[in-house]
Amino acid sequence: MMISNNCDFSNFVAAIKDKPYDDIIYLADQEATAAERLLFRNGVTDNERKKCGQRYASILKTFIAYMRSNVRPQRSNDEYSELFAMVLDSVNSNESAMLED
Repeated sequence: MMISNNCDFSNFVAAIKDKPYDDIIYLADQEATAAERLLFRNGVTDNERKKCGQRYASILKTFIAYMRSNVRPQRSNDEYSELFAMVLDSVNSNESAMLED
């Protein structure tokens, strides 16, 4: 089951925003796999396959790479680069707060 049923990365971020770093990576990987599986599922329209299968999985994979390496996407005008940075900043803040406790 996908976290964002409509393959919207903003919805995915809203659902994972308070999760620990390892959970975020795991959930993003699971979401990308589920999105790619839509490419092979019967009863899925071509539009859904393109939007959810290829595009959404690609966004999630770029997000995973960003989270693992903190390297900004090559296209600085990427529509999701601010969300990527926001999630990483939030995770870093949460982990710092936990260390201080």
